[in-house]
Order: sequence, then structure tokens, then C-alpha cells
Amino acid sequence: MSRYYQKTIVNAEIRHPLDRRAIRQVSVAIAAGALLVGGFVYSIWQHVEAVSYGYRTEQLRFERQRLDAEKRKLELERAYRSSPEVIEMAARNLGLVRPDSSQVVVANRIQNRTQRRKDRTKDTAVRGSKP
Repeated sequence: MSRYYQKTIVNAEIRHPLDRRAIRQVSVAIAAGALLVGGFVYSIWQHVEAVSYGYRTEQLRFERQRLDAEKRKLELERAYRSSPEVIEMAARNLGLVRPDSSQVVVANRIQNRTQRRKDRTKDTAVRGSKP
């Protein structure tokens, strides 16, 4: 046997009534804390977005400068390649020669001839339809 006396103790649960005032205070404190934390998160998000837009703007500025420089370079190259000296040198490299004056046809004369032919066909068609 044991030396000590063994007694069974029954601890019954004690039911306390709900304290609605304490529940309301805790709820208000939690809501205020959530609102405060939400405000901080929103503020941080706005700051991060502003910094991100700043970086993107800077990237686009550098890209535009690069494209402007490339555009100027291409315009200079186009002007160089469309100069008569460069075109004539390229034609010689291809084996082309200048045409004789008898081989040159003026475009206005060709347009006038085709216009006269069209006018003649109209006149003939109109005359042919009259009795």
C-alpha cells in the first residue's frame, strides 16, 4: 500500500456567462487592427508600383533614345545610298551602261500617246452607236 491517501477530485467545469462587452471590445480592436494593417499594405503597394513605373519609364526612355539614334543612322544611310553617285557606281558594278539619247523615252510622250488612243477608241465607239 501507499503511504499517501489517494483522493479522487472531480473538477467540474465552471460555465461563465458570455461577456458581450468584452467580445465587442475585442472585435472592435481586431477590426481596427485589420484596417490599420490594410492601410499600411495598400501604402506599401502604391510605393512599390510607383517605383516600378519609374524603372519602366527609364527603360522606355533609353529604348527611345536608342531607336532615335538608329533612325538617324538609317536616314543617313538611305540618303547616301540614294545619291546619284552611289547609284551610278552600283550600276557600273552590275555592268550597266548609260543609254544613248536615242534610247531615252520621255514619260510624258508615252502618257500623251496612251491618252490619245483612249480618246480615239471612245470617239469610234460613240460614232459607231449613232445611226
